[in-house]
Amino acid sequence: MRTRPSICAAALTAVGGAWPSLAAAAESVAESAAKSAPELPEMGYTASLIQMLAALALVLALVLALYWLARRFLPGQAARGSTGGFKILGRLVLGPRKGLVLVQVGARVLVLGVSEQGINALANIEDPQEVDRLAGGGVDFARSLKRASLDAEEQR
Repeated sequence: MRTRPSICAAALTAVGGAWPSLAAAAESVAESAAKSAPELPEMGYTASLIQMLAALALVLALVLALYWLARRFLPGQAARGSTGGFKILGRLVLGPRKGLVLVQVGARVLVLGVSEQGINALANIEDPQEVDRLAGGGVDFARSLKRASLDAEEQR
């Protein structure tokens, strides 16, 4: 226990003995920096504000450009809309990582079951009237799915 205070005392003595030389070195560095540094004009409040807003606008423009580039060129972005004749009409979440998806492929609509094990085609709707009704837009997916399941039960 006595060694710890003696080590601390020795360290303080060493730093205290070196303090004048450290202070002199810091002073000489500050003097040389002051001599070599060019004088900068003082900026007013308005100029500082304009400079800060310009820098903020530049950073925001850079972020938006990177976002646009990522959406445009990164893989996996094609499934977010209609591309190549495929169009996602609706989704119904059934649980964690489980759900049903309505996908229009040309003149037919597929009902797909999505789970952790994969994607399975559950139904293939080719009736032109039903395809038009499902692809019409403002149709509630859950209501359409319930109606389609009731129609399938009636046919059995």
